Amino acid sequence: MEEKVDILGTNINKISQKDLIEKISVILDENKKKFIVTANPEGVIIGAKDKDFRDIVNGADFVTADGIGILWAATFLNYKTAKNFIKYLEIPFLALVSLFFLVIRPSSVKKIIPERVAGSDLFWEMIKLAKENSKSIFLLGGQEGIAEEASKVIKEKYPQINIAGFYAGFPKEIGIVERINNNNTNILFVAWGQPKQEKWIKENLKDLNINLAIGVGGTFDFVVGKVRRSPIILQKMGLEWLWRLIKEPKRIKRIFIAVPKFIYTVINYKLKH
Repeated sequence: MEEKVDILGTNINKISQKDLIEKISVILDENKKKFIVTANPEGVIIGAKDKDFRDIVNGADFVTADGIGILWAATFLNYKTAKNFIKYLEIPFLALVSLFFLVIRPSSVKKIIPERVAGSDLFWEMIKLAKENSKSIFLLGGQEGIAEEASKVIKEKYPQINIAGFYAGFPKEIGIVERINNNNTNILFVAWGQPKQEKWIKENLKDLNINLAIGVGGTFDFVVGKVRRSPIILQKMGLEWLWRLIKEPKRIKRIFIAVPKFIYTVINYKLKH
């Protein structure tokens, strides 16, 4: 059983991307059925309020830390602090110091969870695994036409990949499971965003004849170039959110949840526990 860490009620695996890929390879070899969740700060905040969603995430086979904020929270919540009134000074101070070091020395937040395992990075690693193991993939979700366009990009990069199908669809639509099963799908990527994609996977997993299902949020947009990922240096510094805000100002509400609200909630949780 993989060791996990509790972040605001969401249990996240202490696992590296390399180790997870090795486990996925075994899953594909043994023809098992598994469910992976990539947990980001926004999803953890949703889970703190939505017990059904939190239970779905905690029931997944693997839950990765998709966001350096998750690594920071795991490290920060592990700090030993005073239990008396001093904690009201100590904990906010520790938060400021740890966030400062997060920016100038990102390795400082890798003490509990070894690294960030983002859905957009995991996506391409799983695509390579599918090609190497002659497994098929199905792209579900995204805006109309994006899944089809993403499949073309993947095919150009990996001509030998077996793409079982692609479909935008929507969570309540009837017939999606049959469409996926009829195409002999091994790996299912669902891009409806949290919590819709995870709730749909949980509800339908028992009827899906697949090996692996994973929610990948806006990954298809990255694949087709509709949205550009931030430079690596910003990702390492935990400032990818700032890049997204500059490029997509309409995301300000989501970024507020993922950054200041998440930080505040983690600090408040630490003060109460």
